[in-house]
Amino acid sequence: MKLLRDPRAQFDLDEFLSRPLMAHLATGSARGARESPLWYLWEGRALWFIVEEGFNTFHHRVLARPRVAIGVVDFDPIAGRLQHVGVRGRAAVVPWDFDGDGLPLSVQLVGQPYDEGTLLSLSAQIERARPWAHRRPPVS
Repeated sequence: MKLLRDPRAQFDLDEFLSRPLMAHLATGSARGARESPLWYLWEGRALWFIVEEGFNTFHHRVLARPRVAIGVVDFDPIAGRLQHVGVRGRAAVVPWDFDGDGLPLSVQLVGQPYDEGTLLSLSAQIERARPWAHRRPPVS
């Protein structure tokens, strides 16, 4: 995904996305556009969505149609301030394993601040141990 910045923006992007806010993920489906409010974790260049297995279905839509839009909004009524960050592009689901129906189970890795090298190394080890790029779940 590519994040486009408005040079007139009057706030720090990293500070904004580090706040405990909800993101709104817009995806496409056979029944039309869908929007999912989700908690997220910002890691400098990536938004990780926190998923409750068996409850959320957005990852199935992302697998079928990876083009998404994400919006994060913060409104302070006392200050009269509205801040918005929008992202458009292609998303990915990183599966950990597959359930009995062939649907992906995902893993989220969280490490120490500024230690992305460890996370990338662990991710590569997981992918070598459980290759998944050739597998595709059924899409309805």
